[in-house]
Amino acid sequence: MKTKLKSYPPVCGVALGLLLSMAPLCSLPAAPKPPKSPIEKYIESLLKMQVKTATKSGVKMQVNVVPDAYLYFMASKYQEYEGLGLDAALLSKKLGSSHTKYKRFQNRLFFRINISGGGKHVVFDKGLTGHLVVTQKSEKNAFSRRTYHQVNVSPKVETERWKLFGKRISDYTQKNLFVFKNLKAEVTSFSIKANTTEPVYFKLNEIWTAKSLQKSAGKTALKSRGKSGGKGKKKGRGSSSRKKLGASLGNVTPHEPVINPGEHQISAKMGFGDLKKAGPTVILTPGHWEAPLPPRHFLEVLKELAKR
Repeated sequence: MKTKLKSYPPVCGVALGLLLSMAPLCSLPAAPKPPKSPIEKYIESLLKMQVKTATKSGVKMQVNVVPDAYLYFMASKYQEYEGLGLDAALLSKKLGSSHTKYKRFQNRLFFRINISGGGKHVVFDKGLTGHLVVTQKSEKNAFSRRTYHQVNVSPKVETERWKLFGKRISDYTQKNLFVFKNLKAEVTSFSIKANTTEPVYFKLNEIWTAKSLQKSAGKTALKSRGKSGGKGKKKGRGSSSRKKLGASLGNVTPHEPVINPGEHQISAKMGFGDLKKAGPTVILTPGHWEAPLPPRHFLEVLKELAKR
């Protein structure tokens, strides 16, 4: 007697999909990052030679030092052509205009400076050179205040007209100010020497910070202004203008300065001369700088450029 085998129906597509959805999903491994090129490693090493940071009066300043500004700028331009397989002679032709532009920076110290208000606005009433003083003490020479040359500054330092409201919101003065949250500057030295062990001082003078206007305060002022309108006694032009100013400033004049960047307005109870404070000082030590060696091919290109 033959035993009849029980047949099972094929698994339908819905059930198969359910089983697949219950299986753990295997995520694909992330693609490995490409290795850094020799010139990229060289530039990073230059900027890591010595990095110093200081914070004071709500402002943070970080300074990176490079012993030769020409090498830094040329390495940055060389990086654009690295990997194309060009020989030193051809690459030197492509970098000829950059060599002409940057050769005046040879043997000059180069500094990258980052100034931040930690979320608040930093307020200058002069340009960067009016607030940032760079000096190097020496027994023989007393360097002047202007010991550096600005190469790149972002944002561009341009003063704008601001309204400064004091104890009474109806009274205000106008002043040209430069206001920012973060500033990046690249400067080279005129007279600061790298071949001595004298420390280099970066000091910010006469700075102050202001917090951004709170949106809730502005909305509250606008609501109260709307409720007071409508039928009733007409108010004079002076009262209307004061309300308008109060609404734009958020109707607050705290001891800590409040800034409204959109309207170029600042409010504070204290005098604006009293707002200015001494900023941070960063001290660099030349005797501890160890410059990395440039990549071989980059050196060959520099030798070709030196023949011009």
